[in-house]
Amino acid sequence: MYLIIEMTGLFVAVPLLYYFDLVPVPMIPFLIAMFILCYCLWAYSSKRKNTTAGPEFSFKKEFARIIAIFAVAVIIISVWIFLKEKELLFRFVESHPLLWLIVIILYPLLSVYPQEFIYRKFFFSRYGKLFGEGFLMILMSSLAFSLMHIVFRNWIAVFLTFAGGLLFGWTYSRTKSMLLVVFEHALYGDFIFTIGLGVYFYSASFH
Repeated sequence: MYLIIEMTGLFVAVPLLYYFDLVPVPMIPFLIAMFILCYCLWAYSSKRKNTTAGPEFSFKKEFARIIAIFAVAVIIISVWIFLKEKELLFRFVESHPLLWLIVIILYPLLSVYPQEFIYRKFFFSRYGKLFGEGFLMILMSSLAFSLMHIVFRNWIAVFLTFAGGLLFGWTYSRTKSMLLVVFEHALYGDFIFTIGLGVYFYSASFH
């Protein structure tokens, strides 16, 4: 019951409070604060239980799988944006090249790593008793991940992060590797910002 209340507070109430402008803090500092809180909870709970080694996997095979799926996603997203929102193609790169470069460099460090720790490493470790280690856990972490993105006030951000959450959750459940899942998330995020869909992820990040 405590874990259910805690999870509801962190992953449902907090995004809703932020959505209704009841948390007067810019997104990135707030994300860092959430990361610190979740890290402390994770570190405390890890001391109280015996940690087991992660599953065995081939790094090369997992890396190749990530690249292959990413290549397919790039084609699908590129075709979609060309047909539906052609005016967005590379608009961020062309209009704000320096800001784009800063985002590409800092995004994995300031945004991707904290998110992957919170929604994969912490979520899987903390709520394993509730959801196990299979598809239900992947689904719930993805729902929590996408719900956080309601702060951007558009359904494209929510849909993309739900799909991404399923993919990142699948990678993490297979490997328990933060390195791989951060790399995968950064690939998609930097591509989204570059191709032009980053416009759907701006509002709460830069105010």
